[in-house]
Amino acid sequence: MNYLTVKKQQGVGLMEILVTTVVVAVGLLAVASLQGDFILSSADSKARAEALVLAERKIESLRNNVVRDDGDGGGYEAIANSADVVTESPITGENAVFTRSWVINEGGTAKRKKVSVLVTWDSDGGVDSDGDGSTIDDDERVNVVTEMAFDDPAKSALYAGPNGASGTAAVPSPRQNASEDINAASEDVIGTDLQITAVGSGDGTAGTDQQVQVNPDGTLLTLSQVASGSFFYTAAHSDYPAKIEAGVIAVFICHDADDDPQTVDVCTHIQNHFGGVVHRVKGTVYSTSLETLSDRLVAWTSSETHACYNGAVTEGSGSDRIDEMPYECIYAGNCDATVAGTRTASSGGLPHAVDEGCFVDAVVSDEQINNRGVGPGGEYGDMGLLGLEDSGPHAEQVCFLENTAIADSTLLNANSGDAFNENYLYAVTKRLYVTRRVKRNDNSTSGDTSDDFNDHKNEGINRSYTNHNFFIADRNSGPRVKLECREQAIDTHAKELAPRDISRILNEGTDNAVFDELVYFGGVRSTDTNGNGVIDEDDEYVVSYAHTLIGEVTGSATTKLKFFIPEVGACYLDNNLEDVGTAATAYACVIGSSATSASIIGSSNEHKDADPSVFAVCSRETNTDSACPWLSSFTDTYDDGGTGNTSCTTPWGTEIDDAATVSAYAPSDCTTLVTRTCNSGTLAGGSGAIYPATDTGVVECQAAASAGVSCALGNWGRLADGATQDVYTAGSVLFSNICPDPITVSCSDGTLTSSSDTIFQNCTVDAPVNCTTVWGVDVTDGGSITGYEDEEVINPEVCVSESQVCTTGVLLPNNYTFGACTAVDAVVNYCDVPNYYRWKKRDMPATWNSTGPGSISNNIAGRGGARVSGQTPSAGESVDCTSVVTVF
Repeated sequence: MNYLTVKKQQGVGLMEILVTTVVVAVGLLAVASLQGDFILSSADSKARAEALVLAERKIESLRNNVVRDDGDGGGYEAIANSADVVTESPITGENAVFTRSWVINEGGTAKRKKVSVLVTWDSDGGVDSDGDGSTIDDDERVNVVTEMAFDDPAKSALYAGPNGASGTAAVPSPRQNASEDINAASEDVIGTDLQITAVGSGDGTAGTDQQVQVNPDGTLLTLSQVASGSFFYTAAHSDYPAKIEAGVIAVFICHDADDDPQTVDVCTHIQNHFGGVVHRVKGTVYSTSLETLSDRLVAWTSSETHACYNGAVTEGSGSDRIDEMPYECIYAGNCDATVAGTRTASSGGLPHAVDEGCFVDAVVSDEQINNRGVGPGGEYGDMGLLGLEDSGPHAEQVCFLENTAIADSTLLNANSGDAFNENYLYAVTKRLYVTRRVKRNDNSTSGDTSDDFNDHKNEGINRSYTNHNFFIADRNSGPRVKLECREQAIDTHAKELAPRDISRILNEGTDNAVFDELVYFGGVRSTDTNGNGVIDEDDEYVVSYAHTLIGEVTGSATTKLKFFIPEVGACYLDNNLEDVGTAATAYACVIGSSATSASIIGSSNEHKDADPSVFAVCSRETNTDSACPWLSSFTDTYDDGGTGNTSCTTPWGTEIDDAATVSAYAPSDCTTLVTRTCNSGTLAGGSGAIYPATDTGVVECQAAASAGVSCALGNWGRLADGATQDVYTAGSVLFSNICPDPITVSCSDGTLTSSSDTIFQNCTVDAPVNCTTVWGVDVTDGGSITGYEDEEVINPEVCVSESQVCTTGVLLPNNYTFGACTAVDAVVNYCDVPNYYRWKKRDMPATWNSTGPGSISNNIAGRGGARVSGQTPSAGESVDCTSVVTVF
């Protein structure tokens, strides 16, 4: 009988061992490869972070080396603007060797500089990994772009204060003499926390009543609401002559001081406005952050009093919690280019909240506005959030319209590995309000136009806005920045967000007039759901992602090109440092979800032959890929909706409208009237006809004819025929200088003999203009101070200094930035000397030298007494180990 014998296997077979070995080896190789990728990625991140620090450090060094403009081409404005790139290399860092380059170009004006800093490094040994022909790849560069302007250091900044020391801060913006803050301790303040009494049918509630009354000194003062629903109220000179000057609008903020509806509301005098109009921006701050909105403030950054009303916070609940806080900010405009409005002084008890806009000329006249030197359009600047958390578990970010766009453009996305080539990629907490005027500048006095150039000038925004909301979300990085904004602001809560740049665009000949308040609609509102007869911000609406217009710039592209979608959108271009000398090639614009098309306005200050206009317009439909072929001359006239000041002034001082005519006599014939016509601001026809068609004009004409033709003395007088007069070739000279000697001019039958094209009646010496050092010390005009290169040097080094002299507001040289320097002894670090007995060379500390005379042998004999770097310690004692140690 046959038996089947089964042998039991003892242990593990060779095949199993081989299979196990292969599996384990493959796994270990994968882990090793992954670890290498992690290390490489970490090194790249460290190099990028260090490069960003180098770029920002250069920008800050440029900011810190500025002094006030002296009005004569010096100071801050003397910082050279050029297309030439300055390069600094090599810079040896902790993680790579870097090259830093920068270029400074003019932005809006000579007072505003556009600075672009590029830092590059080579992390892969010269490998062209992206195939563009350069060993510096896109992920080996950081480009930071900013605009800077001189700010008077005497103006204080706005800080978040106790509501978050690590939060944001606001920096003063240009006020253009349009307003001033009222300090509570000032003798000019009308009153603070003045209790409200009701007027007429009102109940004394701030923000609701169109008029309220306060009692600052025993006399009732009536205040009128700036606009419907506003918490800001005004009074004029006619209301309170004892405290309010003629032509000044006193602004009060009125509110419930203790959030108790049972107590009386109060008003506080906070500002004076000089342009005849008070503008406002209002909206809602939304937040899905876990931080409370009670510690968040909205501020208009030209004001030291914030000049904003921050309303009561409504806290949400549940998993989709959202907190809300209404806000309203004010700023001053300028009415001198606008037909007088309907707002009057408050006396008479008439409601004025419906009379939004400019005050009548009897309250604030154009002459009073101009006497105050109010700049075009009034104020411009930033409005943003203070007190945000920028670190920790509840760090926050602010979402704007741009953050809700979906685009495959590095101009709108901060994806991992993208080159940081657009300032947009850096988070902001504020929205800019400004008017951009594209105008032509005469750069010569000889009539030669070859040096003329077109430029962008910043002016006041001069308009009110509603529904400009802010949205606070949890802070993220990379692609999650936009994704978080889309998910929270749009998908979950459907909130409208305006763009972060609100720009009005004006042609050269258009006055910066006051326009009606603009309500922003980013979403679609199709029905009057609240039944008030109009479609407004309170109606139901549908909000979706922002439309994105992406394309290539073709035709007349330029390095000075700027794109605008006025007041409802924003555009970004790729013409930063890397493209200096190369025209912009790509753009990305965003507009609200309710828009179906947009007119992208392009302007450039490089087309010097375009006079006066430098615009081109490209119409784009949403969700299309059409390009924008810019015109070769940029000579389109953009329809900005405004009208220019085209009236004329007659020789005898009256005003006539454009196309109107006036009759005048000329001394050559005092019996025949000459017709002169106003042609777009120029009084044409018969320049010698300067006497009005009146009896007095005839007498003046005949007197001039018999005496010969008089001569004009600039714009300040006339000189009779045959007469002489001493005049000056300069109206003023800088402090410490001497006025030039007067010259004598004479008039011969209408021709003035003068060796100078420009003459002045008098000459004065300007007042001294003091300087402020970088370290904050004032230096009188003509005085000097010592500046030091370093704050501290190590002995035996000597402090290096320079004498800085203040000349009319300019401190030169201004190379050194410290006010004191101290020489200190070097810090000596010590280390212990071990017992050398039978130590082997391979066991010695790595910093010790094993070469040269008397090098360490394989075995060191003895128990001490060795000589180390010229020192003779015993075993176990300490020696100076700050440098390489040689053992003999």
